[in-house]
Amino acid sequence: MSKRSSEFTPILTFGVILAVGLVLGRVAVGLLASQDRASGDRIVQELSPADAQSNAGGDTGTGGDTGQDRFHKPLKMTVDHPGVEQPPLQRSETVDLIDSTPVVGIEVEDQAIAFVLEAMRDPKAHVVNLHFGQTTSISVSYCYLVDCVRVVKDDSESPIPLHVGGLDINNQMVFLLNGKRYGQMSAELPLDDYPYARTTWGVWKQRHPKTRICVPPSRASIEHLKRKADSAT
Repeated sequence: MSKRSSEFTPILTFGVILAVGLVLGRVAVGLLASQDRASGDRIVQELSPADAQSNAGGDTGTGGDTGQDRFHKPLKMTVDHPGVEQPPLQRSETVDLIDSTPVVGIEVEDQAIAFVLEAMRDPKAHVVNLHFGQTTSISVSYCYLVDCVRVVKDDSESPIPLHVGGLDINNQMVFLLNGKRYGQMSAELPLDDYPYARTTWGVWKQRHPKTRICVPPSRASIEHLKRKADSAT
Protein backbone atom coordinates (compact mmCIF):
# COMPACT_ATOMS: atom_id res chain seq x y z
CA MET A 1 0.00 0.00 0.00
CA SER A 2 1.31 3.44 -0.92
CA LYS A 3 2.07 6.05 1.66
CA ARG A 4 -0.78 8.28 0.35
CA SER A 5 -3.30 5.45 0.72
CA SER A 6 -2.25 4.76 4.29
CA GLU A 7 -2.69 8.47 5.11
CA PHE A 8 -6.35 8.40 3.92
CA THR A 9 -7.27 5.15 5.68
CA PRO A 10 -7.99 6.72 9.17
CA ILE A 11 -10.05 9.47 7.53
CA LEU A 12 -12.07 6.95 5.55
CA THR A 13 -12.61 4.78 8.65
CA PHE A 14 -13.83 7.77 10.67
CA GLY A 15 -16.22 8.71 7.88
CA VAL A 16 -17.73 5.22 7.80
CA ILE A 17 -18.14 5.16 11.59
CA LEU A 18 -19.81 8.59 11.51
CA ALA A 19 -22.22 7.54 8.78
CA VAL A 20 -23.16 4.34 10.60
CA GLY A 21 -23.68 6.33 13.81
CA LEU A 22 -26.02 8.75 12.06
CA VAL A 23 -28.07 5.92 10.61
CA LEU A 24 -28.35 4.15 13.97
CA GLY A 25 -29.27 7.42 15.64
CA ARG A 26 -32.13 8.02 13.21
CA VAL A 27 -33.39 4.48 13.72
CA ALA A 28 -33.33 4.94 17.51
CA VAL A 29 -35.20 8.27 17.28
CA GLY A 30 -37.80 6.65 15.04
CA LEU A 31 -38.33 3.81 17.49
CA LEU A 32 -38.72 6.21 20.43
CA ALA A 33 -41.21 8.34 18.51
CA SER A 34 -43.17 5.22 17.65
CA GLN A 35 -43.25 4.18 21.31
CA ASP A 36 -44.35 7.66 22.37
CA ARG A 37 -47.18 7.61 19.84
CA ALA A 38 -48.25 4.16 21.03
CA SER A 39 -48.15 5.30 24.67
CA GLY A 40 -50.16 8.37 23.76
CA ASP A 41 -52.75 6.21 22.03
CA ARG A 42 -53.00 4.00 25.14
CA ILE A 43 -53.42 7.03 27.41
CA VAL A 44 -56.20 8.42 25.21
CA GLN A 45 -57.91 5.03 25.18
CA GLU A 46 -57.70 4.74 28.97
CA LEU A 47 -58.88 8.25 29.75
CA SER A 48 -61.46 8.84 27.04
CA PRO A 49 -64.19 6.49 28.37
CA ALA A 50 -64.06 8.00 31.86
CA ASP A 51 -63.96 11.53 30.47
CA ALA A 52 -66.88 10.78 28.20
CA GLN A 53 -68.89 9.37 31.10
CA SER A 54 -68.10 12.18 33.50
CA ASN A 55 -68.98 14.82 30.92
CA ALA A 56 -72.16 13.21 29.69
CA GLY A 57 -75.55 14.25 31.04
CA GLY A 58 -78.89 12.73 31.89
CA ASP A 59 -79.84 10.92 35.08
CA THR A 60 -83.22 9.30 35.13
CA GLY A 61 -83.04 8.59 38.86
CA THR A 62 -84.14 5.02 38.22
CA GLY A 63 -82.50 1.62 38.35
CA GLY A 64 -81.61 2.05 34.68
CA ASP A 65 -79.33 4.99 35.46
CA THR A 66 -76.25 4.80 33.25
CA GLY A 67 -74.09 6.64 35.75
CA GLN A 68 -73.27 9.31 33.16
CA ASP A 69 -74.27 12.42 35.06
CA ARG A 70 -72.46 15.59 35.99
CA PHE A 71 -73.74 15.28 39.57
CA HIS A 72 -71.80 12.09 40.25
CA LYS A 73 -69.04 9.91 38.86
CA PRO A 74 -69.87 6.83 36.79
CA LEU A 75 -71.78 4.31 38.88
CA LYS A 76 -70.70 0.83 39.85
CA MET A 77 -74.11 -0.05 41.25
CA THR A 78 -77.45 1.53 42.13
CA VAL A 79 -79.66 0.91 45.16
CA ASP A 80 -82.44 2.74 46.94
CA HIS A 81 -82.06 2.50 50.71
CA PRO A 82 -84.06 5.18 52.57
CA GLY A 83 -82.08 6.94 55.26
CA VAL A 84 -82.70 5.94 58.88
CA GLU A 85 -85.36 8.43 59.95
CA GLN A 86 -85.64 9.84 63.46
CA PRO A 87 -83.73 7.07 65.31
CA PRO A 88 -83.81 7.27 69.11
CA LEU A 89 -81.26 9.56 70.76
CA GLN A 90 -80.04 7.93 73.95
CA ARG A 91 -78.57 9.51 77.05
CA SER A 92 -74.83 9.04 77.38
CA GLU A 93 -75.12 7.16 80.68
CA THR A 94 -77.33 4.52 79.09
CA VAL A 95 -74.76 3.53 76.44
CA ASP A 96 -71.78 1.29 77.15
CA LEU A 97 -69.07 2.50 74.77
CA ILE A 98 -65.31 2.62 75.21
CA ASP A 99 -63.83 6.10 75.06
CA SER A 100 -61.87 5.39 71.87
CA THR A 101 -65.04 4.71 69.84
CA PRO A 102 -65.06 6.96 66.71
CA VAL A 103 -68.02 9.34 66.53
CA VAL A 104 -69.26 12.31 64.55
CA GLY A 105 -70.63 15.06 66.76
CA ILE A 106 -73.00 17.90 65.91
CA GLU A 107 -74.64 20.68 67.89
CA VAL A 108 -78.17 21.64 66.94
CA GLU A 109 -81.09 23.30 68.71
CA ASP A 110 -79.09 23.67 71.95
CA GLN A 111 -78.24 20.01 72.14
CA ALA A 112 -75.18 17.92 71.33
CA ILE A 113 -75.49 14.60 69.51
CA ALA A 114 -72.84 11.97 68.77
CA PHE A 115 -73.27 9.43 65.96
CA VAL A 116 -71.42 6.12 66.27
CA LEU A 117 -69.61 5.54 62.99
CA GLU A 118 -69.24 1.79 63.47
CA ALA A 119 -73.02 1.44 63.50
CA MET A 120 -73.24 3.48 60.28
CA ARG A 121 -71.09 0.98 58.37
CA ASP A 122 -74.24 -0.98 57.60
CA PRO A 123 -75.36 -0.09 54.04
CA LYS A 124 -78.88 0.67 55.25
CA ALA A 125 -77.55 2.93 57.99
CA HIS A 126 -75.13 5.03 55.92
CA VAL A 127 -77.57 7.97 56.12
CA VAL A 128 -79.42 9.23 59.20
CA ASN A 129 -82.16 11.84 58.75
CA LEU A 130 -83.29 13.90 61.74
CA HIS A 131 -85.71 16.77 62.24
CA PHE A 132 -85.53 19.32 65.06
CA GLY A 133 -87.91 22.04 66.16
CA GLN A 134 -90.03 23.64 63.45
CA THR A 135 -87.81 23.88 60.37
CA THR A 136 -84.41 22.34 61.05
CA SER A 137 -83.56 19.09 59.28
CA ILE A 138 -80.12 17.46 59.49
CA SER A 139 -78.76 14.43 57.62
CA VAL A 140 -75.56 12.69 58.67
CA SER A 141 -73.87 10.35 56.18
CA TYR A 142 -70.88 8.03 56.36
CA CYS A 143 -69.23 5.97 53.61
CA TYR A 144 -66.82 3.59 55.29
CA LEU A 145 -65.29 2.36 52.01
CA VAL A 146 -63.56 5.72 51.55
CA ASP A 147 -63.94 6.83 55.19
CA CYS A 148 -65.92 9.94 54.26
CA VAL A 149 -68.39 11.90 56.40
CA ARG A 150 -70.78 14.60 55.26
CA VAL A 151 -73.44 16.41 57.26
CA VAL A 152 -76.06 18.53 55.49
CA LYS A 153 -78.94 20.77 56.53
CA ASP A 154 -82.22 21.95 55.08
CA ASP A 155 -84.91 24.30 56.34
CA SER A 156 -87.98 22.10 56.15
CA GLU A 157 -90.84 20.88 58.29
CA SER A 158 -89.88 17.20 57.97
CA PRO A 159 -86.70 15.12 57.74
CA ILE A 160 -84.72 15.37 54.50
CA PRO A 161 -85.73 12.43 52.24
CA LEU A 162 -82.09 11.51 51.65
CA HIS A 163 -81.45 7.92 50.52
CA VAL A 164 -78.41 5.77 49.80
CA GLY A 165 -78.57 5.64 46.00
CA GLY A 166 -75.59 3.56 44.98
CA LEU A 167 -71.84 3.37 44.66
CA ASP A 168 -69.57 5.09 42.15
CA ILE A 169 -66.49 3.64 40.43
CA ASN A 170 -64.29 5.00 43.24
CA ASN A 171 -66.30 3.03 45.81
CA GLN A 172 -67.87 6.17 47.24
CA MET A 173 -71.49 6.40 48.23
CA VAL A 174 -73.99 8.13 45.97
CA PHE A 175 -77.09 9.83 47.37
CA LEU A 176 -80.60 9.61 46.00
CA LEU A 177 -82.66 12.73 46.68
CA ASN A 178 -86.08 13.29 45.14
CA GLY A 179 -85.33 10.95 42.23
CA LYS A 180 -81.91 12.45 41.48
CA ARG A 181 -78.51 10.93 42.24
CA TYR A 182 -75.59 12.95 43.61
CA GLY A 183 -72.10 11.96 44.67
CA GLN A 184 -71.68 12.07 48.43
CA MET A 185 -69.41 15.11 48.16
CA SER A 186 -71.07 16.68 45.10
CA ALA A 187 -71.22 20.46 45.21
CA GLU A 188 -74.46 20.19 43.23
CA LEU A 189 -76.37 18.58 46.13
CA PRO A 190 -79.14 21.15 46.87
CA LEU A 191 -78.53 21.10 50.63
CA ASP A 192 -76.31 23.19 52.90
CA ASP A 193 -73.25 21.69 54.54
CA TYR A 194 -73.45 21.65 58.32
CA PRO A 195 -70.49 21.83 60.75
CA TYR A 196 -69.50 18.68 62.62
CA ALA A 197 -66.64 17.28 64.67
CA ARG A 198 -65.05 13.94 63.97
CA THR A 199 -63.57 12.68 67.19
CA THR A 200 -63.87 9.93 69.83
CA TRP A 201 -66.66 9.23 72.26
CA GLY A 202 -64.43 10.04 75.23
CA VAL A 203 -63.40 13.46 73.92
CA TRP A 204 -66.93 14.37 72.80
CA LYS A 205 -68.46 13.28 76.10
CA GLN A 206 -65.92 15.35 78.00
CA ARG A 207 -66.77 18.44 75.96
CA HIS A 208 -70.52 17.80 76.11
CA PRO A 209 -71.43 15.96 79.33
CA LYS A 210 -75.16 16.12 78.51
CA THR A 211 -74.76 14.84 74.98
CA ARG A 212 -77.19 12.42 73.41
CA ILE A 213 -75.91 9.55 71.31
CA CYS A 214 -77.28 8.02 68.13
CA VAL A 215 -76.57 4.37 67.39
CA PRO A 216 -78.40 3.76 64.08
CA PRO A 217 -80.13 0.37 63.99
CA SER A 218 -78.52 -2.42 62.00
CA ARG A 219 -79.93 -3.84 58.76
CA ALA A 220 -81.57 -6.66 60.71
CA SER A 221 -83.16 -4.21 63.13
CA ILE A 222 -84.45 -2.04 60.29
CA GLU A 223 -86.03 -5.03 58.54
CA HIS A 224 -87.57 -6.18 61.83
CA LEU A 225 -89.10 -2.74 62.45
CA LYS A 226 -90.40 -2.62 58.87
CA ARG A 227 -92.05 -6.05 59.19
CA LYS A 228 -93.53 -5.03 62.52
CA ALA A 229 -94.96 -1.84 61.00
CA ASP A 230 -96.35 -3.76 58.00
CA SER A 231 -98.01 -6.33 60.24
CA ALA A 232 -99.58 -3.56 62.32
CA THR A 233 -101.30 -2.22 59.23
